[in-house]
Amino acid sequence: MAVPEMLSVSSMEGDKIVNEKGENLGDIKDVMIDMQTGSVAYVVLSFGGFLGMGNKLFGVPLETMTKKPDEHAFILNIDKERLENAPGFDKDHWPGTEAGGSYGEYVTNVYDYYGYECPYKENIYGAGRGDQEFEEPGGRTLIDPLGKAKAERVHARDTAECTVAGEPGDIYSILKNEHDRVLNLFDEAINNRSKDTFMQIRDELNSHMSGEEEVLYPVLRDRDRTHDVAMEGYQEHHVAKLLLSELEVMDEKSDMWVPKMKVLKETVRHHVKEEEKQMFPGAQREMSKSESQEVARKYLDFKNHYRV
Repeated sequence: MAVPEMLSVSSMEGDKIVNEKGENLGDIKDVMIDMQTGSVAYVVLSFGGFLGMGNKLFGVPLETMTKKPDEHAFILNIDKERLENAPGFDKDHWPGTEAGGSYGEYVTNVYDYYGYECPYKENIYGAGRGDQEFEEPGGRTLIDPLGKAKAERVHARDTAECTVAGEPGDIYSILKNEHDRVLNLFDEAINNRSKDTFMQIRDELNSHMSGEEEVLYPVLRDRDRTHDVAMEGYQEHHVAKLLLSELEVMDEKSDMWVPKMKVLKETVRHHVKEEEKQMFPGAQREMSKSESQEVARKYLDFKNHYRV
């Protein structure tokens, strides 16, 4: 039972898409290649009648899919709730396939929605290119439109600001995007017993929780209608931090590593649900738009200077 190191596009076409339970979700229609970089931009999926999505096609990052060994099938590591509102497109109008058309916005939205870093954001979608070049890991030389040093600074900012709702000043969209990104890492860490992926989860969670505790929670704690939910947030962070510290020193081959990772996953998932369903609506009622924008600015400043 092995997964090949390379796959042809033609061999993937028509492969089934299933969830972790093995239930059929749809199939692969095509793989889109970015002609400027030679990289996979996204995979085109058809969900058939699943969730009433039969009239659209959907682009997903290749990273969301895991090849099933010795089967013409891929596991899509995305929750049903995420798929219900996934960005799709009409079967007769594929983004970027018409001459002169641009697909940059669609690709950016797709990667943002599924919680992955926006691809080539500075190198491909920037306005105007300079003549500076730098080598990307893997040997490809990319044109850097902003200059490498400036691009790195903008990347640090945009990684935090990349939002689903397209409102970079919206603290709620920023936090929701970070929630999605870290939750999407758990399946890889658990299924592959990957300590490297766990360390990424640890770093993401520590900076996220520290930012909330530094900037958002104190504002909500000091107001009567959001005091209790803010205090619950502190406690849920405490539990997550304990699990992170235990997992950090535990061997991933230990019998307890996967069960403890699953407990951490469910702890984080529950906390995310509490924040998005209770805390954020309460905060929106308590804080004005200008105040929430100021919280967002302070949060991003904190994250940009945070060191694990």
